[in-house]
Amino acid sequence: MRGIARFAEYGITGGLLWFLVFLFFSINQAEDITPKSVLKLWSEQIVLINSQFQTNAVESKLNVSISESGTLERNLVQTPVGESFLDMKTTISGLLSALAIVLVFCTGLLLDLIAPSWCGTFELIYLKRRLRKKQNRWLADLLAMHPDFLHDSYSQLADTHIRSWIIPKNWQRDRTAYYCLRNFLFGYLYVNAGQTQQGPLLEKVRIWRTGRATAMSLLLLGIMMGTITITQENVSSTTQLTVSIVIPIALILLSSLVSMMTFSRMYSSILSHVYHTNLQASPEKTADIRDLLQPFMDSKQTKAMSNPEMTP
Repeated sequence: MRGIARFAEYGITGGLLWFLVFLFFSINQAEDITPKSVLKLWSEQIVLINSQFQTNAVESKLNVSISESGTLERNLVQTPVGESFLDMKTTISGLLSALAIVLVFCTGLLLDLIAPSWCGTFELIYLKRRLRKKQNRWLADLLAMHPDFLHDSYSQLADTHIRSWIIPKNWQRDRTAYYCLRNFLFGYLYVNAGQTQQGPLLEKVRIWRTGRATAMSLLLLGIMMGTITITQENVSSTTQLTVSIVIPIALILLSSLVSMMTFSRMYSSILSHVYHTNLQASPEKTADIRDLLQPFMDSKQTKAMSNPEMTP
């Protein structure tokens, strides 16, 4: 089941990237950037592709002959192609379809591999801002119990400023601490959480991975649009300004926004699961919570005994 979900994830992200590339080249080859011209170009391309893969094809031959008057005559004769040619064309069509499917999955896998290089920075910025507020004291206590694995990862993220990234060495330390802290939280939940908690958590992680690949697709599309449009000739200044500067910047900003939003959802879900798992794994903390709630339960029970109508 997990393998099917992983292949579906790669298929979605890889197919999205190729769809965006096809959309960009369609807009780039259109006469004007208007919905009417783009739809007209799409219809022409679909008809061309359909004519290449249809099976009821005909073979065209040009017959050249000399008439009685001495003039040269050209006649185009169309005859149905043989069965061997149709079989070969069907085989080639199936092979190209299989290669296209493999290409889509490989593209999704490649996006998943290179996405941390872009999305990891925005995830690190979000995590540092959350940890610097120091609102979750229980998380600091939990991390302090495992210094052999975490070392000073929490203090490195919570006590340093983002402006210290001017020195590349500080950015590398924060990045290493981020990976260490994230791996610890995943491992803690995998070992201590029950089956009922692992299902929703895995769903959040899949959405996060898909969001990272989507953000990487938007980034690559923005770079592609800016690079190809700038090198083109015979393009109006307004169109070149829009396609090469405005749209790529908007795509890059959208990419960073998608990355931070998907990570924020996943991080909040992880904190919730870790908190409840930590309570279940620590009987002392559970007893403390029961002691805090005991006066409230006693007062409620006293009111129920003084009022017989409230008792069932």
